Amino acid sequence: MLPGNYNPGPAIEAKLRIYVNGTERPHLSATYGIDSTAGLPDAFIQGGTGITSRTGTVTWAPDSVIEANPFQPIGETRWTPHRGDTIIIESTVEGATYREFTGYIGETTYNLTRNTATSKITDGLGDFLAQKVTINHQGNIQGIFPAWQAYRALTAAGLGVLPPVSASTVLHANHQVYTSIAEVGSTTGRFMQGDSYGLHTMNLTHSPSTSTITGDVFAITRCAKAFDTTFRLKIDGTWYHLTFSRAANEYRLSKGGTRILTAPRDPADTDPLPIMALTIGTGHIRLWTSRKTSVKTEIQNSRTAFTRCETVNTPGISVRYLSDLAMQQQTIERLHHSPAAHHLIVSREEQQKQKGVRGFEAVEAKTVLQSFCEATMSALAMDEYGVPRLWAREVFLANPTTQNIKVSERVFAGSFTTGRDKTYGRVEVSYQDSYITSQGYANTQGTLAYQPDNRLEITLGEELQSIITVPAEQDWHGVDLNMRPVIDASDGEDNRAAFNRPVGSWWGICFEDPQYDGEMRWTGAGFEDISGKIEQIGQRAYKLTHLVTGGQPHWKYYLTSPTLGVDVIRAGNRGVPLPMIRCDFITTWVDSLVQSVGYGGSALTFSHDASWWLTKAEAQLLARTLAEEMRTERVTFDMLPILWDPRIQLFDKLTITGQDHDGNDTWEVEALVTGKDIEWDGGVPSMKINVAALELTDLRSGKSYRTLGSVYSAYRDVPSTKTYGQVYDALPGKA
Repeated sequence: MLPGNYNPGPAIEAKLRIYVNGTERPHLSATYGIDSTAGLPDAFIQGGTGITSRTGTVTWAPDSVIEANPFQPIGETRWTPHRGDTIIIESTVEGATYREFTGYIGETTYNLTRNTATSKITDGLGDFLAQKVTINHQGNIQGIFPAWQAYRALTAAGLGVLPPVSASTVLHANHQVYTSIAEVGSTTGRFMQGDSYGLHTMNLTHSPSTSTITGDVFAITRCAKAFDTTFRLKIDGTWYHLTFSRAANEYRLSKGGTRILTAPRDPADTDPLPIMALTIGTGHIRLWTSRKTSVKTEIQNSRTAFTRCETVNTPGISVRYLSDLAMQQQTIERLHHSPAAHHLIVSREEQQKQKGVRGFEAVEAKTVLQSFCEATMSALAMDEYGVPRLWAREVFLANPTTQNIKVSERVFAGSFTTGRDKTYGRVEVSYQDSYITSQGYANTQGTLAYQPDNRLEITLGEELQSIITVPAEQDWHGVDLNMRPVIDASDGEDNRAAFNRPVGSWWGICFEDPQYDGEMRWTGAGFEDISGKIEQIGQRAYKLTHLVTGGQPHWKYYLTSPTLGVDVIRAGNRGVPLPMIRCDFITTWVDSLVQSVGYGGSALTFSHDASWWLTKAEAQLLARTLAEEMRTERVTFDMLPILWDPRIQLFDKLTITGQDHDGNDTWEVEALVTGKDIEWDGGVPSMKINVAALELTDLRSGKSYRTLGSVYSAYRDVPSTKTYGQVYDALPGKA
């Protein structure tokens, strides 16, 4: 619920203001709303699963759209709304202002006879998530939060703290989702604190990845809301130190400990999280004071070799080699004004680490987020301020009630449905368990990922190309793409000793010596010229190319290690098929299943697929809580007309109280808001809400039915090692 006191009298004196690209535009009417109702069976709460967008329409006042001229398809003096224009809707009542909608204008329809224009509006979430993204799989022996992939998808779609990763990026580290994983480069050290906006800020040291790209160094992050924010870049041995002072509202840049530039923040900048962007070239430095403005100063640098970065109170950092000013500006403009914060992930059923997380390739960002939401029973939507929020099911069910609504006072009409759905009798949750294969040299490319079963013959003078694919149930982490030959006499390479140590990827070409049947001898200098290489194709395929030229046409050549003249090659490595592709470790995913009894009135089972997003313990918790939902009688109110209240938000909990004709309270429902619609006709607002009952109370008999909020709260707080019976006995009223 939005903050503020709202106690309307007999007549509501409210005003609606609509801003397009920052300019207020008069209107005739406006409607907007959101509905999170999911496609779940009636046995479960209809809301809180999937991706939901806010939509609506605005009919503009003729004078504002046309200004001086009558409506016509063209005209110099007119104002017309355009697709992509930003729109903010605010209501003012009793001296308080409430944000009601933040988004973009879509299609506009003009009425020739009435001289009006009506625009469709949306929060833009669908457009953001329609972008194609590639999210690489990742692994970590110590574990990684699966939710990280959801946050990476939001970042790639332009909704995160940082701009999406590009080919020029050499360091990219999000400090969100309770992890300090760097997507590009490496990260050491850790100090984390929470910002009042909901972001995690960290003090970390970063090292960039190796790159052949050169050019100006372009670094970008955002300012923390509650602290001064600093990052330091080491370029060609010199430290550049940029700080944004909250108190002075200015940027301060130092080189080698000497202040070289002080620039106030652009007064027109209203960004809730101001950007910090800095370009360092060989002859200049450019410092951004807003998304649109910057200052430039001349400075001499011999080169721009970026080697290190340190952060203080930063919510993330991205550094890339980017000399083109237009591309720098485009990168800044891609930053969403209100990024998804670290509390995006709040579910108890998604807080355990996996040894790896799976990847996505060239899919819409929506595919990644939808997969996460469905697996964890969470809901993703923009709030009234345009901030991406993810509501976890058991968290909003356990939240406290925000408001009491009496039917006789604030509910004008409506109906309800009630009943216990006996279609399903139990719940089963399928998930994928992860197992790690790491052979001896963990994290040093010592795990064998691929080796052919038999040696392959290679035709003299013809390239042998083959494609190997990662098995569907596996992910390979840290594949060694620096594949070396065991022996390449023509190039003077002799790696026999290193080949004995089971580390790295290897290839080799030998010929079958005609003097020794079946025995293999390595090729010789001045006789054959051999080559081999490995290339990664996407995330799950590798191309192998081998060639041998020269040599004897009547000899046969094979991809194998030798058996003759092996000298220091140990026995286990003699005559084995090649190539051998090794990696740091392998994650293998195994399908598993957990079940929980629900109402028990039917033999049918409700099946839920959690994929790899949940661990076994989390899948068990989800099965138990869904089973408890199934046992509880469902009461829903659809499009209930209530007294307009600008504070009510999606997934607020309300108490609805019924009264008899004498004004006595008779029944009470603790309900969850799963959708709302608001309509303004001039200055008169009306409101309808969808709600689902969580607790039913007969006030006359004093009997209260199952409290789902308490169920979820209990499951959230009780360790996963507890049995179902122990958890059930711990519920309110069961002691």
